[in-house]
Amino acid sequence: MKNFIHCCSGFLIYILLIATSFDVKAYSVTELQASYSNGQTFLTWKNPSVSNLQYNVYRSASPLSSASDLNTATFLGFVRD
Repeated sequence: MKNFIHCCSGFLIYILLIATSFDVKAYSVTELQASYSNGQTFLTWKNPSVSNLQYNVYRSASPLSSASDLNTATFLGFVRD
C-alpha cells in the first residue's frame, strides 16, 4: 500500500494516479482511497503486481478523463515504489 500526503485548503479535488515504468506500459492501482484531516489529504492504494513504477499525482477542479486534461491539471508530486 502506497501513501501520498498533500496539504490543501479543503476544496474539491480530482486526483489522477498514473503509474509508469521504463517499458512504457500503463498500469492501474486498485483500492484507491482518499481522506482529509487537519488540512492534509491522504491517499492510499494497492500497487499493481509489477515493480519499478512511479506514481504521478495531479489535482484538477474538473474530472480528468483523457491525457490531454493533464495540460490544465496541477502536478502535485510523485511516489516511487
